[in-house]
This record gives sequence, C-alpha cells and structure tokens, in this order.
Amino acid sequence: GDNCPYSYNPDQNDTDFDDIGDLCDICSFVLNQSINLTSEIRCDDDMDYAIYVDTDNITIDCKGFPIWGEDEDTGIDVDGRSGITIKNCIIKHFETGIYFRNAYNNYVLNSIIAENEDNGIYLYYSHNNSISEGEVAENNQDSSSNQAGIKIYYSDNPVFRIGRFRTGIFSP
Repeated sequence: GDNCPYSYNPDQNDTDFDDIGDLCDICSFVLNQSINLTSEIRCDDDMDYAIYVDTDNITIDCKGFPIWGEDEDTGIDVDGRSGITIKNCIIKHFETGIYFRNAYNNYVLNSIIAENEDNGIYLYYSHNNSISEGEVAENNQDSSSNQAGIKIYYSDNPVFRIGRFRTGIFSP
C-alpha cells in the first residue's frame, strides 16, 4: 500500500524504515542525504527532534521555509557529524534550535534562529563550527538560567559572523 496516501509519493521513500513515507514523516526525520525544503515543517511535542543528521558532508537548505516546534525538543540535532551545512533556515519555538554535540567543522549560514525556549544554538563538545549571516535573537528570555542565544560548552574555535545578535552567549 501507499506509505503516504495523502501526498504524491511515487517512489515511496521511507528513509527511517518506519512504514510512514518521508513526505508524511518529516518531524523526527533521520536525514542521511542533503535536502532542500519545499514547504514549512511544523512539529508537535511528541518528538525528540525535527531533523536528526545521520551522516557527514550534507546540506540542509530550508530555502527560507521555517521549521516550527512547540517549545520542546530540538529543531536540528547534529551528533558526532562533520561537514554539515544548515542554510536559509528559520528555526523557532523549540527547546533548542540547533544542537551540535561532538560535531566538528559545520556551518550555519543565512539563518534565523529565534524564540527558542532555552538555546538558539548549543555547541556541546563541538569544535571549529561557524555561524555566519542571519540572526540569533530572542532565545531564552529567562536571564536567571544558564541558557543563551548561543551556548558554548567545552567547544573550541567557534566562528561567529552574525548579522543580528540579540541574545547572549553563555560559556561555563
């Protein structure tokens, strides 16, 4: 049968092998190839991430389309990967917008990371990552917490060239 009956899905792709077609299963999507978004992504609170990056050297190009959460979980989760480019994205209303964990030599370009509950971008044991252009704003409005627009934890050599930056950096 059709694994995504309400969307045109001629090749029946099911990257995470859960019997739900990729077109119908975009939240909690395990990404193992480059992707260009063709519409916005809206996620409910019953997932760990919108997109989990599962391979090196790929590009996520949102083409200006937003990825929306419900103030929980992670927008894009990059764990143990390198050579990832995230560009032209609007990532809002997650617990953390982009989470780099043990990740090296990755790029966030021309993106808006805003209005996330805790951190806009979290660098955790991640080195040589670059955030250029775009905006990091209005993440974590609770100044009494250890969260921030960009949180850096045991991470070396980050490069920031941000067009608009309106929330702090926290580095313990």
